[in-house]
Amino acid sequence: MVRLTALTLGSLAFAALLVGSVDAQPERGSSRFESSLTSFLGDGVNQLDISLKPNYGELTLKAGFANDPRTINVTAGGNLTVVYKGVTTHVTKQPDFKVHYTAGRFPLTFYTESSGDTSLLINTPDGKWHIDDDSGKGLNAKIKFNNPKSGRYDVYVGTFRAQLERKTKLKISELK
Repeated sequence: MVRLTALTLGSLAFAALLVGSVDAQPERGSSRFESSLTSFLGDGVNQLDISLKPNYGELTLKAGFANDPRTINVTAGGNLTVVYKGVTTHVTKQPDFKVHYTAGRFPLTFYTESSGDTSLLINTPDGKWHIDDDSGKGLNAKIKFNNPKSGRYDVYVGTFRAQLERKTKLKISELK
């Protein structure tokens, strides 16, 4: 096992900026260095805070809801770079929208409609994260839960490019 110091981790972080990624294991018990490196590299969802008030509100839906799809106007993008499961997105620290859902026998789909490249990052009621970049129409995102769970869905609408915000329609449907 290689023993890593703060100076070594700083050098690795700088190298990551140059080459794109670094695989390193800090010495057991030095998790604060690992956390600092992870946050610095923008890895994963650690920098997001689902407990914060959402940017565009929240909604309670029960399976079989009327007015399907529900549409929420949002501005996609943010100042945080998140890399999760190989997908890079730019979002805000707080969710854009929260959905409190009571499941039934229908699938639940979240998708975006925008003139630009949008992404979706969703924290589901079981605490799992799901991400998509281009499964929707064109460069739009789409995440479908065939057997959705009851509970809260924390939805982040991101952009592929940093410092770029896009007017976007977030849509929620059981029919699509």
